[in-house]
Amino acid sequence: MSKIAICIGVNNVANFTQLKGATLGAIEFSKWASAQGYETKLFTDEKGNLVRVREIYDFIKDCLEEMRYEQIIVYFSGHGISRGPNQEFWYLSEGGDNDNEIIGLTRSADDARNCQIKYVLFISDACRSLPTDYYQPTSGQTLFAKQKVSTNNTIDIFYATRPGAPAYEIAGDNLKDAHGIFTESLIDYLSGEVPETVVNNDIDEGTEIKRYLSKYYDPVKLSADINYKSLREENQKWIISAPEVDLKLKEYVESRAFGVTQGQSPEIRVQNHKTQYPLATFTDIEGKNLMLKNWIISKPVVQPAHPGMFKVNVLKDVKDLSINLWNNKSDQNHLAIQVENVAEKNVFASDKLFKDPLYDQYTGIELIGETMIDFITPAYSRNIPWRYRNSNSISFHHEQP
Repeated sequence: MSKIAICIGVNNVANFTQLKGATLGAIEFSKWASAQGYETKLFTDEKGNLVRVREIYDFIKDCLEEMRYEQIIVYFSGHGISRGPNQEFWYLSEGGDNDNEIIGLTRSADDARNCQIKYVLFISDACRSLPTDYYQPTSGQTLFAKQKVSTNNTIDIFYATRPGAPAYEIAGDNLKDAHGIFTESLIDYLSGEVPETVVNNDIDEGTEIKRYLSKYYDPVKLSADINYKSLREENQKWIISAPEVDLKLKEYVESRAFGVTQGQSPEIRVQNHKTQYPLATFTDIEGKNLMLKNWIISKPVVQPAHPGMFKVNVLKDVKDLSINLWNNKSDQNHLAIQVENVAEKNVFASDKLFKDPLYDQYTGIELIGETMIDFITPAYSRNIPWRYRNSNSISFHHEQP
């Protein structure tokens, strides 16, 4: 299957705040696409280059006229706004003071419906905030030339954030580490980090049966003998397509945006797929290794008999624990197990917060023998007043129990 990924990254737009990770996001997505067998084309403002509508439009027009691609991904990372329902815009280098250099995402998606490409995916790692009075874009420019083709093709759109909200980037320690939360999450997701969203469509007696990787293989048996079981046919693959992305990417991004001021929740718009269009493909042995990798990471940690006093020295461990507790906040047994296991990761956690009825109205944490470095609570407790009593204790309570 011939497929191409067109990756656009714009850090600098006139009259807008300079971004640090948009260009890098396009480059990283292009690398992932290339590794997955896509032809790739990059448009970035690296080294002072200007990214212009006409160049992208002409390139896509050539792709349509060549009639050799069955799938096209159009990825964008940069500044964006939403003027209202179905009025989404991407800003190119000169878009801040030239309406002719603004891409109309919705218009482009509408025009893509009349091309011969069977599957077109737009990925938008951009804000969807409302424009100011000064920045009121027109309809924006289309990226797809008008064609009189009746194809009944499939058009999907992945938005990095919900309507009216910003999309965040993490600056990192230096420019080379800057990245958008959505792009980083999407690349990891499409690389198979969530085995329960990796599937194999096995055609059995005329019926399509989705076999999920996480249910097909037993990790214990797989670790003992990697060949204990295989896919039915040698040419079968494990895949991730847009419907599988729609299964869990939203919560995957939300967990990674944990701690960001307003959080970030993507919107995944997926059509009814009558035909499968894999975005990522894995061989059977690659699928097995994904399963084993995920199982090793999630295996319960054996707790030492007397852990003694530990000091938090790796903030990533704190973040991972916090995300884990947040995602499983309704499962009391899971919480108890996590609290018991964290000492080996040098993290303290209090199970009193989760299961002691006396703590419904007022509670606190006492850390004995060490100084508190960081304090993390789920997002829903953001409005609960709290204060440090001293360097190793904290208290918080509801205004109205």
